[in-house]
Amino acid sequence: MKSVFNVLTILLVTFVIKAEAQTSSLLLGDWCFHPDEQNAGVVEKWYSPHFNDNNWVRIKAGKRWEDQGFPKVDGYAWYRKNVEIPKEWQGKKIWLLFGGVNDSYVLFCNGKRINSYGDQTNHTVAEKATVAELSRYLKFGESNTIAMQVYDWGKSGGLWRFPCELTIEPSKLDIVPLLACYVLYENNELWVKVNLDPFGNEWDGGKLDFEIFQQDPLRLVAKDKLGLPRGKNASLVKFQLPKVIYGNNYQVKAFVKNRDDEPIISMVREIKWPARPSWSPEFAQLKVLNNFVTELLNLHIFRENKKNLNFLNPREGWVFFSVSTSRKSPETLLYINSQSEPLVLRSNPETGSKEAMQFLAKGEHSLRIESAANSQLVVRAVPEIIYSQHPSSPHVAPYGKYDWDFLERYVLSHVNTVVTSGTSLEKAELEQWVKEGRHWIVHASLPGLSSAQAPSVDQVYDVWAGNPGVTNPHFNGIIVDEFLMAGKGHYKAWTDAVHRLHMNPGFSNKVFYAYCGDIFRIPNAPTIPFAQNLIRHGDRFALERYLPEQGTEEEARLLLLDRLQHTFNIFRKNIPGGEKHLVICLGYLSDPPETLNRNPSVNYKVYMDMQFQLLATDPTFWGLYGIQEYLSSYADEEVLRWAHRLFRHYCIDGNCNRLSDDPYILPHLENPDFAEGLLGWQVEPAEEGSIQIKNMQGFSWLQGRYPSTSEGDQFVWMKRSAKRPNQIRQTVKALSPGRLYLLKLISADLQNLDKKQKLALSVKLKNVEFVNDRCFQFVYPSCYSHELGPYNRENPAWLNYHRMVFKPKGNTAELVISDWTSPANRCGPVGQELICNFIEIQPYFE
Repeated sequence: MKSVFNVLTILLVTFVIKAEAQTSSLLLGDWCFHPDEQNAGVVEKWYSPHFNDNNWVRIKAGKRWEDQGFPKVDGYAWYRKNVEIPKEWQGKKIWLLFGGVNDSYVLFCNGKRINSYGDQTNHTVAEKATVAELSRYLKFGESNTIAMQVYDWGKSGGLWRFPCELTIEPSKLDIVPLLACYVLYENNELWVKVNLDPFGNEWDGGKLDFEIFQQDPLRLVAKDKLGLPRGKNASLVKFQLPKVIYGNNYQVKAFVKNRDDEPIISMVREIKWPARPSWSPEFAQLKVLNNFVTELLNLHIFRENKKNLNFLNPREGWVFFSVSTSRKSPETLLYINSQSEPLVLRSNPETGSKEAMQFLAKGEHSLRIESAANSQLVVRAVPEIIYSQHPSSPHVAPYGKYDWDFLERYVLSHVNTVVTSGTSLEKAELEQWVKEGRHWIVHASLPGLSSAQAPSVDQVYDVWAGNPGVTNPHFNGIIVDEFLMAGKGHYKAWTDAVHRLHMNPGFSNKVFYAYCGDIFRIPNAPTIPFAQNLIRHGDRFALERYLPEQGTEEEARLLLLDRLQHTFNIFRKNIPGGEKHLVICLGYLSDPPETLNRNPSVNYKVYMDMQFQLLATDPTFWGLYGIQEYLSSYADEEVLRWAHRLFRHYCIDGNCNRLSDDPYILPHLENPDFAEGLLGWQVEPAEEGSIQIKNMQGFSWLQGRYPSTSEGDQFVWMKRSAKRPNQIRQTVKALSPGRLYLLKLISADLQNLDKKQKLALSVKLKNVEFVNDRCFQFVYPSCYSHELGPYNRENPAWLNYHRMVFKPKGNTAELVISDWTSPANRCGPVGQELICNFIEIQPYFE
C-alpha cells in the first residue's frame, strides 16, 4: 500500500510540475534571424509560415544582435520562430510578452499581421515592455509561426531584454506598465492612468471601467466608466477621495473591454495612502519640517558665554548647525560630543550665518557652545546633498569655470558631499572640505558595462581598488557610473567585486554609490540581489531621473508622479528598506550640447522647483536618504546657482512652499519654436520665398534636446539676399520693468552643418537695457552621443547658441531677428541658409 501511495505521489508531483511548466513558454533561443537592408521582407512575405528560413542564422533573445555576429546591422531585420502551443491552453487568453525590443517592430502570427510597436523616429520600445493577446490567431497542439520585422535606429538592435515568452498567467503582465496610480496627497486626489501603448499602435477603441475600494473597512469609494476612441491608447482619470484614511490601503480595479464589450484584460493595483511623516516613538517629539528636514534644536542664546545642550538625531546621517547673530559678536565655537577641536564653520555668503554639517550616528548627542551671546542656534537633520562634480568646466565656455571660487560663492554652503575625479583636485581644496567634516566621493567607471562578455571579478575589482576613493584616506568612497540592465554574469561579477571591495582595509568606513537607471522593476531580475548586497554593506543608490520639460503643467505633474512617485514605490516594494539608501539624482542639463530644457514655452527653473517640492512634501518620499543634480558641466551658470538655492530652500531650511511664484508656461512670446509655422511672427522677407518654415528630421537631437524628440525639428529658414535683410519680429509681452530676463536661441547654417563658424545672425531687442558681460554668441558642437547621419563624435554638427541678459524699460519690448548684422551690412555670404528656433525668454535669477 505504501509503494502505491509513493507512486501516486510521484505521479501527482509530476503532473503539478508539468502543469506549472505549461503556464508559460520561454522564447529565448533558436530564433531565425536575417538582416533586411533592402526592406524586402514584407513584399517577399518573410512572415509567412510557409517561408523557407533554413538558411537564416540562429540567435538568442535577451541579447543585442550586435553581440551575436551582426555589429554593423542597423535598420530592418527579421526574427522568426516556430512554437508549439499546448492543447490545454485552448480557451484561455495567451499573451506574448517582450521586455524590450530595440527600437520598434511589427508582429505577425501564422502569417497574420497583429500590431506594430514603437516607430522609426520618435517612439522606441527598447526599454518598454510590450504585449499581444494571440489566442484567436493560434493553433493548439500544433506548431505556430511568430515573426517580427524589427527596426533599429542605430547602435543596439533586436530582442535584447527579458522576458521573451508566451504565457497564460495574468500576473506575468505586472511588468507591463498598463495601470499606474498616483496619489496627490495635498488635495486627496487619486489619479489613475491606463496606458495601452504596450498593446501596440493600432488600438481599435474600447471601454474602461474603474472601481476603487477602501480596504479597512472594505467599501467601494469611487467608480467610473469611459470610452476610448480608435487610436487613443491612454487615459487619465482623476478621483476625489474626500474621506481618505492616511496610512490605509486602497485597491484600484480597471477593466479593459473592446468595442464589442468583450473583456480584454482586468488589472488590479494595491496602493497605500501615505501616512503623515513621523519618526519612531523615541523621536516623536522632534519637529518634522518636510520629508528632508527635521528640526532638532532652535533656540535663542541671550547672555550665556558657554552653554551645554543635548539633541537627538533620529537616524544615521547629516546634521546641519547654524549660529546667527544680529550684531557683531565674538567668534562662535561649537563642540560635538567629546571632540576637543571645535567644528570648522563656513560663513554663508548670503546671510553671514556660521554653519557646519556633520555626519552623525543615530541617537543622543551633546553640543557645547562658546562665545555665542545673543545668537540664534539651529540644529537640523538634513539629507545627503551632493554636488556633481568638481573640478569641472561648462560645455558653454563663456560661462567661465565652475572653480572653487565659484563654488565658495554659490554652492558649498548648500551641500555636504562633493563628487570629484580625485586626480585633478587641489590639495588645499581637498583638505579644507575634509576639515569641515564634509565628504568627498570619487567618480569611478563600471568595467564590462558595454561588453557582451561578462567581466571577471578580478577585472572589476582591480579598477575599483585602484581608484583614489579607495586608496586615499581623505576620500569617503566611490560613485560608479552607471548600472543598467545586464545579464546575470555581469551582475554576479559586479556584486562579488563590491563584496571584495568592502574586505579591502583601504575601503573601511567608506561607501559605494551606484549610479543606476530604473533597473529594479522586475522582481526576479539580477539587479535585485545586487541591490540587496549593497544594502547589506550600507551602500547607496543614485537613481538617475533626468526628466524633460512637458508642454503643460498638468503633463509635467503627471510625468513627475510617474517617474518619481511611481518609480519610488516600485523600488521600495522590490527593495524593502532601500529608500534609506537612495539618492534621487535629478538633471542640471539645461543648455547645449545636451538639455532637458527642450521647450522654449516652459520655465525650466519652475519645472525644477516642482521636482524639489514633490520630493520634499509628498509623504511617499519619507525616508529618502539624499538628493543630487547631475552634471555641472551641462548646467547653465544660472541654473546651477538656482539648483543650489533650491537645495537650501527645501533640504536645509525645510520649506514646503515653492521657491518661485513664476508661472510654468512663459507668457512672453507666442510660438517661440515655430511649431505652428509663423503664427505670431511678423515676417519681412528680402525676396519672395526667402523666409519659410522648414523641417529637418533629427535637428532637435543635434541641438542637444534630450531625450530624443521631434519637438524642435521645425524651424524658421532664411536665405540671405544681396538686396535687403530677411527679418522676423514679435512683440515681447508681460515683462516687469527693472527685472532681469534671459533670451536664448539656437541657429545653424542648414547647408554647412559640418562647418565650425560664427554666424552673421542679428538678434535685437528694443526698449531694453543689456547686461553686456552676460551676453554672448557661442559656437558649439553637437553632443558626442547625439549621432545622426554623418554627424558623430569625430564629425559633429556645429551650431550657434545666442544668449542675452537684459532689463526691460517697459512692459513690452520688440524682438527682431535678421540675417543681416545691420540694415547696411549683410556680413555673411549671399545664398547662405540660416535657420533658428528655440527662442526662449524667461526671468533671470540674479
